[in-house]
Amino acid sequence: MKKGWYAIILFQIALVIFVVSLINTGSTNISSLRIVSAENFWGSLASQIGGDKVQVSSVVSDPNADPHEFESSSKNSRDISSARLVIVNGLGYDSWANKLIDANPSSNRDVLNVGDFLNLKTGDNPHVWYSIKYSKMVSNQIYNKLSQIDPENSSYYLNNLNNLNKSLNYLSSLEYSISNYYASTDVACTESVFYYMAQEMKLNLISPASFMRSVSEGNEPPSRSVATFIDQINLKQPAILIYNQQTETPITQSMKSLAIKNGIKTLGITETMPNKMNYVQWMNNLINQIYKDLRNE
Repeated sequence: MKKGWYAIILFQIALVIFVVSLINTGSTNISSLRIVSAENFWGSLASQIGGDKVQVSSVVSDPNADPHEFESSSKNSRDISSARLVIVNGLGYDSWANKLIDANPSSNRDVLNVGDFLNLKTGDNPHVWYSIKYSKMVSNQIYNKLSQIDPENSSYYLNNLNNLNKSLNYLSSLEYSISNYYASTDVACTESVFYYMAQEMKLNLISPASFMRSVSEGNEPPSRSVATFIDQINLKQPAILIYNQQTETPITQSMKSLAIKNGIKTLGITETMPNKMNYVQWMNNLINQIYKDLRNE
């Protein structure tokens, strides 16, 4: 009798283990593909393409913090070690991410280095997400990566990509409208974050390159560049002064104050995508605000 009960109990235990193993196997097959993006703007594009087939986490996501002062954590390391796809900006902007990738080698992980993909090199302006053209190229590459990793859902990713590209094409049309009416209009920026968008709008970014580069790198700008910038503002040359809210310093704040004093429009932007927005919404708001400022509304 006891042996019979033991046999029944052992059978039930074995059955439970078998069922649990089936559940675990099933969950592995249908679980979301894990993507880690070093910055939330690239994570947003990945999320829009991957939809409910992916799980995206972005490391740098605070629009109120200086992204140049970011320090990675052990959680970031664990997330990257378990990711199937990691997206980094490259170009020296997020070197901490490359260190985490190297410290957590995996044969089951793909890495998209945006700067390398765009055939740019360290020393080139790293703020490539401010280019709608480049963002479209990166979106297509994210689709390629997801389709290679998860070919069964390739058509799903393609449909999402097509929808995203419609939105990005609309943003490009807004930039084109601005270039039609305001090409060669002088604008200024406290750092180089706006460089690519200014090019696409055909706006003339007149602020000294050495000033913008120094602020972007967290350094004091050369005194000569400061003097030139002050002269430009006092002469009311730029139609808009664009300043980076995430990297404000006493010198950039003084430039902003001087612009306001001279009746020049000022526009605060961020490097990191604001919370509760996706990439398209963020850029749409910015481009439309630039349009309004240029029209002096």
